[in-house]
Amino acid sequence: MRVLYGGVAAYVQEHQAWPKIPKVQKKSDGGIQSGAAQETATKWIAALKPYGVGEYTWRCPSVERDMRKHGKPDALKTPRLDYTPTLFEGGALAPYQWTTHPWFIERGSAHGKGPLIILADGTVVTVEDLMRLTGK
Repeated sequence: MRVLYGGVAAYVQEHQAWPKIPKVQKKSDGGIQSGAAQETATKWIAALKPYGVGEYTWRCPSVERDMRKHGKPDALKTPRLDYTPTLFEGGALAPYQWTTHPWFIERGSAHGKGPLIILADGTVVTVEDLMRLTGK
């Protein structure tokens, strides 16, 4: 997860902005368009690849293990993000405005205490830890 943080921090420094990856488009019935998640994953992977963040950096080993265990081999073959990026507007300092603002949130709860979260200072915490940090 720290490689992911380092890659996006380098991207922000070079481009003076958070990566501008379009949101997944929703269908009129509220569902997600077929292939939209893979398209978004492919764009994020491509944006951070020059900064040392390869496709497998986006994958949580615990999620991979669970997918194998539950027989979901197709999900292992397609581009996917196990860490969902937060969206930021504004200049290079916007992602750093609050130290406890998540940059990436792990999909699911493969670690037992809620999803892992990468914060603006590079710290990796659980939801439980974040609540403690923010006094909630």
